[in-house]
Amino acid sequence: MPARTVRSVALTVAAGASPTSPEHKRFQTLLGRIDKVRQRLASWQQEAPRFAEAYARRVEPLQAELATLRRSWAFELEAILLAQRWGTAEAACLTEMICGLSGALLGLADEPDPDLQALHDRHADESWDAIRRRQLDQARAFVERTAGVDLGDEPIETMEELQQRARERLREQARAADAPPVDDRADAGGSAPDRQARPRPRRASAAQRRADDARQRIAQNLREVYRKLASALHPDRIAPDATAAQREASTALMQRANAAYEAGDLLALLELQLQIEQVDALQVAALPAEQVRHFNRVLAEQLRELESEVTAFEQSFCEGYGYDPQQRLDPAKLEALLRGDVQSLTIARARIAHDRRTLHGDMLSARRFLRSWHQEQRALQALRSGAG
Repeated sequence: MPARTVRSVALTVAAGASPTSPEHKRFQTLLGRIDKVRQRLASWQQEAPRFAEAYARRVEPLQAELATLRRSWAFELEAILLAQRWGTAEAACLTEMICGLSGALLGLADEPDPDLQALHDRHADESWDAIRRRQLDQARAFVERTAGVDLGDEPIETMEELQQRARERLREQARAADAPPVDDRADAGGSAPDRQARPRPRRASAAQRRADDARQRIAQNLREVYRKLASALHPDRIAPDATAAQREASTALMQRANAAYEAGDLLALLELQLQIEQVDALQVAALPAEQVRHFNRVLAEQLRELESEVTAFEQSFCEGYGYDPQQRLDPAKLEALLRGDVQSLTIARARIAHDRRTLHGDMLSARRFLRSWHQEQRALQALRSGAG
């Protein structure tokens, strides 16, 4: 998500002016809230690119190393299973470890891994293809139920196809209801012919796809504000007796709106909206409450737009990096997330090294380890069941 320059709120109530009505007080409150939200958005826009650079440099190499290590460990577990005469419970633990590890790796893989899939299928009660089909069917039923769309009878082979089919059906419903059309550029950054001409990028992860959906919601907010501005600045809205200077000023505002829209600058569009409404905060204290009420409606709408963009930005960030979207992150304190990720990956590597040493050691220690692992897994399952 590109960083954008965020200007501070240009509206302030004149010094010494006292609010004369609840509407005047609300005007002041709205300005303060807008300023806080804009500052938070500005902080996100400044810190998110820095975080992305640090994440790529410090975390992603460790993730790649751990994935390679886990894949090797999955095959090594099979060799351990076949090399010793294990009891029924112990063999079941090793089998569960192999299936869980290989299944997790297959679920996160960007590309098919036939050898890993064969390893999984040699030990699992259900093949990976069957598991993937069941997950797709469940996701399809969930989308149809929650979004109220019919995805048709055509087979769907991937989650990407499922999401694309759902977007197409939702657009069809919007057109049928005479709703504003959805701009395809929000889905993939260009027109359909442009997308067909481009080389196919590497398949995104599930988290990245969810982040893309959140960015589409941001783009939708941008379009809505732009449409309102375009309607207000349309040449047909200019008074017939308007002077040449007034017409020139309207054209200049429309050019600024077009530039802000192309740059994806929601804040600039909102400032133009206030300028068109001719809100002069230095005179608000002397205005009638009824007129201030109209300005408050404009400010309240701006606040909703800004809060919506901040929420979508934060959701995009959390889902893109696999963080809990329910937590309220502080964009000024993202370093703690990086340190936590590095620590978790380091611990995971150390855990594999410990497990390898133990299972390759004496049989007594190996058997104790497997019993302990079994108890740990059952405790985790009970915890998840209780949370669910």
